[in-house]
Amino acid sequence: MIAVLLSTYNGEEYLKEQIESITKQRDVEWKLYIRDDGSTDKTKDILKSYSSNSNIVVEYGENLGYIQSFLKLLNDHINDAEYFAFCDQDDIWQENKLIKAYERLSKLPKNKPSLYHSDLKAVNENLIQIGYKSFKNRKKSLGSSISRTFVSGCTSVFNKELGESVIKNYQLVKIGHDSWLANVAFSVGAVVYYDDNSYILFRRHSSNTSNYKANFLKKLKVEYKMNWKNKNSKLVNAQLLLENYNEQIPVDIKEVLIKIATYKNTYFNRVQLLFSRKIDTGDWKLNLINKWLILTGIY
Repeated sequence: MIAVLLSTYNGEEYLKEQIESITKQRDVEWKLYIRDDGSTDKTKDILKSYSSNSNIVVEYGENLGYIQSFLKLLNDHINDAEYFAFCDQDDIWQENKLIKAYERLSKLPKNKPSLYHSDLKAVNENLIQIGYKSFKNRKKSLGSSISRTFVSGCTSVFNKELGESVIKNYQLVKIGHDSWLANVAFSVGAVVYYDDNSYILFRRHSSNTSNYKANFLKKLKVEYKMNWKNKNSKLVNAQLLLENYNEQIPVDIKEVLIKIATYKNTYFNRVQLLFSRKIDTGDWKLNLINKWLILTGIY
């Protein structure tokens, strides 16, 4: 069984479409767990309309922010399923989304952490395609994942073994739940399977649709503002991974984390990280942005 985890917050505009697409999932057993994160619009009314559906469990909580809300959902329901899928409140799932992930994950050893993720088709408010996010050329490594995640939470499905690691000291996590999921997976040696197909319409709102059409300089400016707001998040992330999973992390991966966690300690450390191939993303533009973040001390 797959537990679908959906955190909602003021999502009245598109929520019903998303829930309906989940209810149409075929050929696999699923249950939808929803946690409302203190909505103030009509989101709660929409959720109440599903109270008679035995496959949908709704909880109402205080506002924690999306990161902690998603991780709390996982923590609270970790014993309710074999597999878990994160879900955004405004996308549309194709009816074969879950079964495609299950077909792959079910063939892997159940006692080993495993993670599935895929590409996604980007659409606007009216479901007109505006882009396609492919991760085929991204390097699949921890350093690449920390530098810029290539695992979209809305496409991810993972087993209980990985979920148990993800929720360890989850209250301390400050980065996106999907980034944390991917980074933990690579840190503990999980099997990470990438599907270069899309089974989701990833809805982009008017406020961020322009990012798909922006030139590189504009994207660079947006990137720097975003990273300045969350400065040192990669460094803090590496430190938390080392603290939480020190005994589970292989030596070669631990070396990468130590380089990131200590790069600001000395000039030599910074130069070492600047030219390290271990954080290569496979995308020259992302690599250039990361070098800039290292040089300015906000990586």
